Amino acid sequence: MNKKIVVIVTITILIAIAGIKYFKLLDMPVHKNINKEDVLSIESWSDTHGITEIKDPVLFDNIVTWFNNSSDIRENPEFAGTTPAVGINIKLKSGKGISILEGAIDFEVQRNDVRDKNVSYFAKQKDIAKYLDNLFTGVK
Repeated sequence: MNKKIVVIVTITILIAIAGIKYFKLLDMPVHKNINKEDVLSIESWSDTHGITEIKDPVLFDNIVTWFNNSSDIRENPEFAGTTPAVGINIKLKSGKGISILEGAIDFEVQRNDVRDKNVSYFAKQKDIAKYLDNLFTGVK
């Protein structure tokens, strides 16, 4: 009888711990600021112009600042959206990454550094939107 009670209590505690961890993950915000010092590289890309590494330090800093100033964050759990023609890839020194993808009205962010799995969300930021539009039209 005592063994049954110990097993039941142990299982209950393990289920409670797993539940707490699960709900904490759900409460974690999907948009988290990044530090410039944590960024290994930034690349822009387009279907028509290929991949370009951002080497201009001012543009590099601007992209990090713009990203951190994104607003109107809306989680996209089904990764719904259109196939992008342009985007920005931010590679972090941790080996993780962030993709900022052109969208119809807003842009989509996909990242694997804020939760145990990849996440997607929509966001707004006028300078990023303008930069992505310029990538799409080929304006430098």
